[in-house]
Amino acid sequence: MRALISVIIGCDVCPGGLPGIAPKTLASEIAKLKESSANNEDIYNNLLAYAVKSGPPSFSEEVLTTFVNAIVYQPTNEFGCEGERTYISDAPQELPGYLQEFKSAATIMESGPDVLECKGSCYGHSHNFLGAMKHHQ
Repeated sequence: MRALISVIIGCDVCPGGLPGIAPKTLASEIAKLKESSANNEDIYNNLLAYAVKSGPPSFSEEVLTTFVNAIVYQPTNEFGCEGERTYISDAPQELPGYLQEFKSAATIMESGPDVLECKGSCYGHSHNFLGAMKHHQ
C-alpha cells in the first residue's frame, strides 16, 4: 500500500504524482477506506480504484500497477551481476514488459501498458517511458 500511496502523491517512478489528488484529499480518502474496509487488501484495492477514478484518464489500473511494481520489485543487486537477481521480498511472479530489466529467471513477462521510446533527444541516449506519461513528466 505504501508504494501505491507513493505513486499517487509523487515519487521517482511517477514524479508529481497523480494530478487532481492532493495529499490531504488522499489522507481523507484513506481514513474513509479504513473505516469501511475489512482488511488491508480491501483498502489497497479500493484505493487503487479511487486513484483510477480520480486521476487522469491515461492512468489506468494497469499503468498504476506497473508503477507500484517498479517500486516493489526493483532488484537489490545490479543488473548484470553474477547469480540470480535479489529482491527485498519474493521475486516477482509476473511483470509487464516495461519492467523487463527487473525480472528474475522465473518471472513471466506480460505485455502491460504501452511503452514508447525516446530516441535520445533529451539525455543523449534512447530510453523507454510509459505512454500514459507525458515525456519527462
